[in-house]
Amino acid sequence: MLFRGLLQAPFVSFAAAFVAPVGTCRSTASTRCRTRSSLSVPSTPCYIRTLSPVGSSSLLSHNCRSSIADLVTLRAKMTAVDTTAASTGSSAEVCAFSADAKLASSTTYASAKDARDHVAQSVLAAIESGSSSSEIVIKSGELACQRDSYQTTLEDTVPISYALFEFVPTKAKGGKKTKKGKKKGQDNAAEAVDSSITSNVYHKQQIAIALSDSILYPEGGGQPCDAGKLFIESPSSAICIELDVVEVNSIDQICIQTCLVPKDITTQQVVDALEADGTTVRQSLDWDRRFDLMTQHSAQHLISAVALSEPFGMNTHSFSLSTKSDISYVDLLVDTDVDTDAHRDNLKRVEDIVNQNIRLNLPMQPRYLDQDDLQKAKDRGEIRSRLLPSGITGKIRLVEIGIGDAMVDQNTCGGTHVQALAQLQMIKFFKLDRIKSNVFRVYFAAGKRLLSIMEAAYQRQAALTAIMSCTEEEIVDRITTALNEKREKDREIQRLNEKLCGFQAKEIAVELKSNDMIAAIDVGTADMSYKMALSSAVAERIEDMDGALLLLVGGSDDGDDGSFLLTGDAAMVDKTGQLVAQVLGGRGGGRGGKYQGKGTKIRSCLEEARKVLEEASTTRK
Repeated sequence: MLFRGLLQAPFVSFAAAFVAPVGTCRSTASTRCRTRSSLSVPSTPCYIRTLSPVGSSSLLSHNCRSSIADLVTLRAKMTAVDTTAASTGSSAEVCAFSADAKLASSTTYASAKDARDHVAQSVLAAIESGSSSSEIVIKSGELACQRDSYQTTLEDTVPISYALFEFVPTKAKGGKKTKKGKKKGQDNAAEAVDSSITSNVYHKQQIAIALSDSILYPEGGGQPCDAGKLFIESPSSAICIELDVVEVNSIDQICIQTCLVPKDITTQQVVDALEADGTTVRQSLDWDRRFDLMTQHSAQHLISAVALSEPFGMNTHSFSLSTKSDISYVDLLVDTDVDTDAHRDNLKRVEDIVNQNIRLNLPMQPRYLDQDDLQKAKDRGEIRSRLLPSGITGKIRLVEIGIGDAMVDQNTCGGTHVQALAQLQMIKFFKLDRIKSNVFRVYFAAGKRLLSIMEAAYQRQAALTAIMSCTEEEIVDRITTALNEKREKDREIQRLNEKLCGFQAKEIAVELKSNDMIAAIDVGTADMSYKMALSSAVAERIEDMDGALLLLVGGSDDGDDGSFLLTGDAAMVDKTGQLVAQVLGGRGGGRGGKYQGKGTKIRSCLEEARKVLEEASTTRK
């Protein structure tokens, strides 16, 4: 739902690539909205496009650092132009989502994706039509988060468009998964909220919003999106509405924030505030998540740059910045004619050079190029660049590592990055796997993640040395000795079990022959592998298992739960297996004369199960 017009502004595009799951950050303390300040937007001029009464285009230039009061004055001027055009019967285009048309209701979409698509299409349609009732729209590539990765709040942004959607909590099981492992049709917004608290914390109806600018980075370029909060302040409302932003997307370069509505307010209150004149939105960033992700992203840039340099020549194939683990990875293309050990040695050298650059504290800054200049630089081999999305216009954002003769990398990227390499602290390669003949996967971590991994490793080592009563230097030898001793004891237990199995098999064979080939035996705490071995040993001692049914059950010493195995005559086992499982309070499966499963009444109903076997034997006769 678009309820304001759009300023048509120059923008800088960027290449979106891999996607990763996000989280939510909802504070428990209430936060008061701050006093409105000037609009935080680029200093480059933006334009409002209108149609004059005679149908010719005219442009009203306006500097983006204007105050809210200036925007209100400008909007009044634009409304006057529209009124004049209407009174003269001109062919002026009027956007269907004009601010003058108060939208009292809207469609509730089935998913967050559908809602986001609608928001993007409505904003693009308004830009295309040159709607005169407009506000500033900063497109992806020149967002506040991309101009300054260290800015944590953004004041007085303006709501441009929104759409409601039905929130569906994440289910623990079920659902068909895609190749990337996500359940089909499932949104990251749903994944970000624990389904166990959803009914108590959030409304089912949620909202996707496009604002005039964004301090929250939209997923793309291999970097997961930011999370944070929106604080909506409207002159018509006495309260400051707080929303959790759990996903940020860029659709056709329109930045859209997916928000969850807490139950302490109503969805209608949010809608009313968004549609009211003079509403502004303050954005607050989850800084811990931002700094974590931009640290790992910057580390990946540095690794890829050094790996591609001479003499290594390893181009980046793909990478993943995990939000569920401290360790990320980058896949590097390698020469198939070089053996694995040689590649490992080269990657160790890459790691050394990467950390040398960190110690030099080289700067890492963005700059912008026209597309023609970008292509010339690519032709000269000066920059790295992935394929840009089709339809990209305007300047292209580069991220540079180094300066002058100490330039390490120039790469097209729209992500957030550190200002200097020293902020990465250190990069460590943990595992080097040759996952394909031409691809090496490098698992790595940097900054706080690396410190977290080191702290966890130290705590584990301290615990192990205490358990094994030895020094850190002795721990590997002690554990190796303990494992060897355990393996030897396991082999001895196996030999004793084989002897025990032989004795028991002999007794069971006698019982079978004396009870019309029917037996139901409790074998104590024996596991399924022992039951299998025992049933095979019994079969070896009986010449013909035709008409035989042997039921073996076992579980804990003091419980009725456990497992069972039914063997013997194949046809009879297949016929009675399911019934036996039901009697034992469980279920199972099998074929070819063997039916196994688990039950909750393996001992209390053993005699009843025996009667089932006897009835089956009598019926067969």
